[in-house]
Amino acid sequence: MLGSAFPASLAWGEELSLFFNDAYVPLLGNKAASALGQPMQAVWKAAWESVGPYAQRVLAGESFGAVTFCYGWV
Repeated sequence: MLGSAFPASLAWGEELSLFFNDAYVPLLGNKAASALGQPMQAVWKAAWESVGPYAQRVLAGESFGAVTFCYGWV
């Protein structure tokens, strides 16, 4: 994950603590400096209504990738 040129993140544990690679930093914008290890819901507070359901699906055992979202690929 860390060596990938694609943005990648990992939400760890019950609080979904956010870990990410360097390619993910531009997605965080001004939140990048304080986001590492913070609960995903706190980092993405303004977008949690949209992001939260994906997190719940992952917690239910489903994998999720956002390549089409980030790059517009089909």
